[in-house]
Parts: sequence; structure tokens; C-alpha cells
Amino acid sequence: MDNKPTVFISSTRLDLEPYRAAARDAAERAGFAVTGMETFAPSGEYPLEVCLERVKAADVLVVLVAHRYGSCPPGNTKSYTWLECEHARHVIPFLVKDDAPWDFELRDAAALQKAAVSGDTAALQAAMQAATQLASFKAWLLNRHAGQFSTDHELGKLVLQALTAWREKNPQFGPPPPGDPAAYLEALRNICHYIDIEGLQVSDGVKRQFEIDRIYIPLTTTAEVSEERGMRRDMPLQDALKQPRLMITGDPGAGKTTFLRRLAFALCGPDPSAFAGFSAFPILIRASDLTTYFTTAQHPPAEAESADWIPHFLASKCAQHGLTIEYFRGKLKTGPCLAMIDGLDEAPDDKIRRRVVRIITDAAATYKAAQFVITARPKTTDAPGGFHVAQIGALNRDSVRAFLGEWSKALYPKEPERAEAFRAELLYSVTSRSEIASMAKNPVMLTALAVLQANSRRLPEERVGLYESILTWLAQSREERPGRVRWDTCLQHLQKVALAMQDHTEGLKVQVGRGWAADQIAAEFPDRAAALRFLEVEEGDSGIVVSRAGDVRFWHRSFQEYLCAREIAGWGDARQYAFLVESGKLYRAEWREVMLLFAGVLKNQGKEKLDGLFTAVLNLLGPRPELREQARCAALLGAMMRDLRQEGFEPKDSRFRETVLAVNRIFDPAESRKIEIGVRVEAAEALGQVGDPRLEEDNWVTIPAGRFWMGAQKKGNRNVDPEAGNEEAPVHEVQLAAFQMSRYPVTVQEYARFMEEDGYQNEENWTEGGFGKFDAPEDWAEQRAFPNRPVVGVSWFEAAAYCKWADCRLPTEAEWERAARGPENSRYPWGKGQLDATRANYKRDVGRPTPVGLYPLGRTSEGLYDMLGNVWEWCADWYGEYPSPGPETGAYRVLRGGSWYFDSSNVRVSFRNWYLPMDRNISIGLRSVREVKSLKI
Repeated sequence: MDNKPTVFISSTRLDLEPYRAAARDAAERAGFAVTGMETFAPSGEYPLEVCLERVKAADVLVVLVAHRYGSCPPGNTKSYTWLECEHARHVIPFLVKDDAPWDFELRDAAALQKAAVSGDTAALQAAMQAATQLASFKAWLLNRHAGQFSTDHELGKLVLQALTAWREKNPQFGPPPPGDPAAYLEALRNICHYIDIEGLQVSDGVKRQFEIDRIYIPLTTTAEVSEERGMRRDMPLQDALKQPRLMITGDPGAGKTTFLRRLAFALCGPDPSAFAGFSAFPILIRASDLTTYFTTAQHPPAEAESADWIPHFLASKCAQHGLTIEYFRGKLKTGPCLAMIDGLDEAPDDKIRRRVVRIITDAAATYKAAQFVITARPKTTDAPGGFHVAQIGALNRDSVRAFLGEWSKALYPKEPERAEAFRAELLYSVTSRSEIASMAKNPVMLTALAVLQANSRRLPEERVGLYESILTWLAQSREERPGRVRWDTCLQHLQKVALAMQDHTEGLKVQVGRGWAADQIAAEFPDRAAALRFLEVEEGDSGIVVSRAGDVRFWHRSFQEYLCAREIAGWGDARQYAFLVESGKLYRAEWREVMLLFAGVLKNQGKEKLDGLFTAVLNLLGPRPELREQARCAALLGAMMRDLRQEGFEPKDSRFRETVLAVNRIFDPAESRKIEIGVRVEAAEALGQVGDPRLEEDNWVTIPAGRFWMGAQKKGNRNVDPEAGNEEAPVHEVQLAAFQMSRYPVTVQEYARFMEEDGYQNEENWTEGGFGKFDAPEDWAEQRAFPNRPVVGVSWFEAAAYCKWADCRLPTEAEWERAARGPENSRYPWGKGQLDATRANYKRDVGRPTPVGLYPLGRTSEGLYDMLGNVWEWCADWYGEYPSPGPETGAYRVLRGGSWYFDSSNVRVSFRNWYLPMDRNISIGLRSVREVKSLKI
């Protein structure tokens, strides 16, 4: 470069030789020509006048100072180094840190000691003067904002960063040379290499490091397989990276951040395509860091929402690698480049969050060659224009098994038998109990469960015990420091913060300013400043609360809810009932989880406390309660009972059971219109907890023999349906013998009997195949908590085996469609009237399967419920497009009816879907039929 700037490196020499080399290397990487005293001092001579001329000619002087003052020119008390600084155009000083390890012989103090021991008065006076002058020189440099270093490596980074920043302010020298992407990639890979596990205690005292590529849990999302059919299937989350603009959403702890770190780790490695199948230059930004940069940037882009904020931010963070704004602009412009921006929901408020989204939108439009991936919690912000949204699904059984296997091996790397025993025990714990199985679907909570079992060798029996144990080990694992509060006092303080956030005057808050949080607990400390210090320390390492852009929040929402419940449980009964029950909080959505956990905490205080709570809630009903009030009450108390019944608790107040049974009216067509679906769902699930009487009835519905017109077409005389597909044609007449069909889809309660009678172990049930391939439906432990929901997560083989055991069979397509159309041969089971949310559970309005029969307005005239929506139902037939049916050919079996997950185009009596008989899905169940031996009409 013809216009290369010059840097003069000044320092004492013998004590700083390796540091001078590091500074020289950094200066050359920043594009400077380097000069200094060693380049022209012959035979140890040091001509001051020549040196100062070189200093004046240099554009910048970098000075390094340690513990030696250095020699002075004759007749001058200032050292050569100090004089060089005074004659330089621009000085950038660096001082060694006082606590950095340093050879005593390389300090002026060594000369002082020797002079004192020898009694050399002149040497002692000179040494004392040097010490005084060194202190004055350091003070002079510190006023010029000196950087401080401990090692030569650290110094090199600081010099590179400072000289790169100087060049950006002096554009007359042209752009700096390209930086060192290898160092940047190595640093990013190191940052992403390990997953930190707080609070893990190991008997040998050796810290366990969990490598991200081994312990990472494969995540899934749901994607369109066929737009025409409206089909969706779970697929690996990394497959969604085919989208050039992708927004990944997921609940807290779902694995969004870990996924991006795993992706960045692979892209920085020797085989970048190993994880996601492609290679690109990785950029990883936390949205909270970007928002902080908004207020601290010394040289921001001219426009407040410019796409240039991203390269500006990256350059500020990567100056030590010599990577400049222009470097990152070039990467984003030319590609291949993957820009990952994590945690949009962590922006401190909606205004700043919207600003980040606008910047990302502008960046995506400006840098078309780059791929953008962003993450956020669901519904915290709308996706930028043109971004595809992929929501992370819950962990499946295979992912849980894989994680626990790798976890166990990492925990006991030299003891394979012990690792396997631990894995088997932990797997049983997290799959056999419903309250734990539901937690284990979240990667963060699964990790917490694994740590808890590793520490205590067993998991508590219910959710309150789990939260208590998790928070206790987190609090006890905090670093011990003088003056730091005890772990139990820490939890007590955080309980008050949790309650204040839950009961904020503006409504529920999950993130608040640190000052506001400190005000809530200031009375517990000598002053407000002490409360602030407490929060700052706990944010650093407790794992319970974390800092987000200067605010404070709980690491997981459930921590806030549990600690809030724990705080209220410490009050007297009257205060508790006034605050939760009489105020109406108990029925507010944001207080629901607090109420459930509150009941669990009270359980530990004695049965009388729980009976008092149930009576207080039931008293709200009054002597003549409306159905809506009864349903709301039954839903809340029934949800509490899911945890409490495991401990043997049954309410003393007889009104509880009376109220739950009265809720049967939610299944009446006229009454159901009066109650919102969310309340009806919870009331029906409460009914399932005490025993749904409908499931004890004879629920076989007879469909008489006869002919009907099957299929649909867009035009014609019969079965006209504007949404009909080719696979629904041709419309044709079918003759059927009489048969009986189950009134509802097969429920969890019914399927549980099959399980209890060794249905999976008896090969006689598996005449259609699949024996030994499964041992339970997917997520069976969690499903057991909802007896009157339809069973889901069963393959076609499991459905056929159940029917064999129950002395029935799966319906043919024709039988299913005839039953769904009713004798009127209608497009919908209910006859006239369009599909809407009062008639079926579809399009994810509820977000899960609902108890059977909850949509009485959608039943057929013959008394069949849920023929459309709720769950897909397996049929006996092979899908007609595959001429060589059979499991070995990859052929498909037919599904009918739509489900809770699918849209209206699929929720029609003629719509035909298909699935591999070995596959399972959270929206697939079954309904059974049986022959009619003799039918009297």
C-alpha cells in the first residue's frame, strides 16, 4: 500500500521484548508500517535527536509500560520513552496490569532492593527517583485512557483493536487490510463449543465439560409436505434452513439459542456442512447486545434504522481480529453468509424490539446474498416481511433417549457400566411419570432434571417438589463470597421480586428494570444500593435470575410462578384467600399456574390447608351457580387434583365432586354455546380426573345397511364440493352391510386397558404386523393424565392391534365416510351449516386434542361425535395410488377426519389423507367398528 500509515512502538526493551513483538505483529495486521528504536539504534547507541525525528514523522505512537522507568538522556529526568510520547502526533498507551504475573528482576524494585542491601547511596537515590518518575509517567498515561494488559496475547488484541479504530477515523489512508477471519472463526467456535451446566455436583470434584456437538438434542419443526393436501410432518429443524429468511420460534428453554450455537460451531469447524448440509460464513448476534450497542455506539450509522447497524456492531465486537465494517459489509453483500440474530424477545421493550425488526428487515433487503435466521418466543413479535416461521416442537422420545445417553457418558466418561445404569434409571424417571415426562419435552428442563438426578440420585414425586429441588441446588451452587446472603435467604428475596412482577400494577411482567426490582426488596437490606448489588450478583451466577439489556428476569417463567406461589403460601389463610380468591385472581390466565403450584406448596403444610383452599374456592359459587361458573371452578380444582391425587389427597368438601359432575352439561348443544371453549376444555378434563361417566356407557352406534354416494367433485349433480381434490373422485355409489361404530374416538382410558392387559406383549394381538416395534404410544406418560382425551401417537399397526384385542376392527374408508355423512349424505356430519369453531377442534384454535364429545354441535344425527377435527383416524384401507401395498414397499394407509392441527380444507368428510403405517403423530388416533350379527329395525 503506497499510503500506509506509520506506527512507532516505544517502550523499555529487555523487560518487554515479547510484548513489543506482539504489538508489532498486531500493527502489521492492521496495515501499519512499523518503526521503533530497535530499527536504527547501532551498537546500543540511542541518538535521541534521530529518534525524536522518527517519532514526529510517525502517524501514531504505541507506548508499552510495565515496571521499569527506563534510562534518561543526560541532564533530563524524563525517560526516553516519556520524551517520545511528548513529541508524538497521537499516543496510544498500554500499561501492564498491577496484578499481572511479573518477574521481580524485571522491576525497578529489584534495583532499589539491591541498592538498599549494598548501601550504595547514589544507586539508592537513583532507584528511588526512577520509582517516583515511573508513578508520575503512569499517571500521565492513564489520563490519556491507557489500555491495560496481562499477557502478550491480550496486548496484541488491544493494539489491533485500537489501531483499527484509529484507521476508521482517518480514512485518508484508505480501508484497512482484510482482518483475520481464521482467528474470528476460532474464537466463535470456542465460544460455542461447550454447553454450560450450572449447579452440577460430581463426587470426584472434576468439572464436567459438555461438548455441544455431543450433548445437543436434535430439534424438530413442522413443515408443509403437500400444500395441495394441507399435509404437515415433523422434520429436523436444520431442514428449515433451506429458507433464506427464517424466524425460529419456541417457548423458553425450547433450544433456540443452543440450536444457533450448534450451527455456528459447525460452520466454524473443519467440515462446515456436517450439521446443516451447507457452508457459510457465520455471524452470531444476541439481540440484547445489539440493543445495548444502540445507546453506546460512538460512531453509529447516520440513519437510526439503517441496515449498517449490523456491520457496525460486528466490527466493534471483532476489532481484535482486524475485521472492519467494510469486511462485514463485504461478507453480507457477496455471501455465502449466515447472519443469526438470537432472542428478539429479549429486547427491553416493544419500541426497541420493533426497531430491531425494522433493522433486520432493512438488512435482509440490502444484503440479498446473505441468509438471515432470527429467533424469538412465540407471539412476542411479528416476523419481518418475507421471513418463513418455524416453531420448535417438543422433544420426542428418541431425542430424550439420545440426550440422556450422551449426558450419562459425559458424566461418567471412564465408567461405561455406571453410565449405562444412570442412563436407564434417569430414562425411567422421565418417561414413566406424567408430570416429569411433560417437563422433559423442554431441553432446559430436561437438563435440569438430569442434573437433579445426578446430584440427588432420585427425582421428587410431583412438580412442586421438582421446582423446589431445582431452585435449591441452583441457589446452593452459587459462588460463595464474603458478605453474600445465604442460599435460603436468596430464595426468600427472590420470592418477593417474583410476586411483585406477577402482581405488577400494569399487569404481569416477566422482565423489569433492575432498579424497580430492587425497590421491591429494599426493606430487606440496609439500603437500596445493597438491594441493587444483591440483584447484580445473583444475575451473574445464580441461574435463577438473569440480566437482559440492563433489566432483570427469571431464567425460566416457571421459576417466577413457583417462587410467587411460595411467597403467598407463607401468609396467613385470610390474607391468602383475600389476595387470590376474593380478588378474582384465581381465574385469570396469568395466575393459573401460580394457583396450581400454590396448591402443591400448601399440600406440604398439611391437608387442612388444602381443604381450606378448596372450600374457599367452592364458596364463590353461591347457592345457585350458573354452569359457566361451575365449569370454571371444576376446571381449576380439577387441574389442581392432577398433582394432588398422586399424594392421596381427596377434598373433604362434597361440593367438589357435585360440581364436577354437574359440568356434564357442557356436552349439551344448547348449553355449550354459552361457555368459551377454553373453559369447556378444562372442565371436561377435570371431569376426566374424577371419572367421566360418559365413557362407562354403551357407546356403540349402529349404522344400518344401505347404499350411499361416496367421494366428492367440484362440479356435477352429486356431492359437489368446491374444495374437492382429484383423489376424492369419482363420486360413486357404495353398498354397505350394517355395522356399529364407536361413538367417540378411542380414548386414553380405553387404550390404557389394552396396555394394562399386556396388549403390546401378546403377539396374538399383532396379526397385521408391527409386533415388538413399539412398547407404548408416543408420550404415553403425559397422555395418561388426560383419560377422556382421544389416544394419539399410535401407528396403524398399534391401532390394528388394539382393535384385535378389543374384538373389533378399523373401519374401511367407505364405512367411515358413510358414518361421517350421516343418512342425509351431507358434506359435514351435522348436515346444513358451515364449519366453524363451535362444531370441531381444528386449525390449532385449542392447540391440542380435546376430551371426546366436547363439540356437540358437530355430532351426526345418528349420535357420532368428533368425526371431523380433534384427531385423524386410521382406516383399514391402503391409499389407492400405490398399486403394490405392503409395509415393505413404503405404501401408505388412509387417514380420515382432519385434526386439531389442520385447516378447514382438510376438515371435510370426503378428504383423504395418508401416512406410513409405521409412523406416528401427535394428531393421529383411531376409531373402531364391529360387525352387526343380527340387527332389528
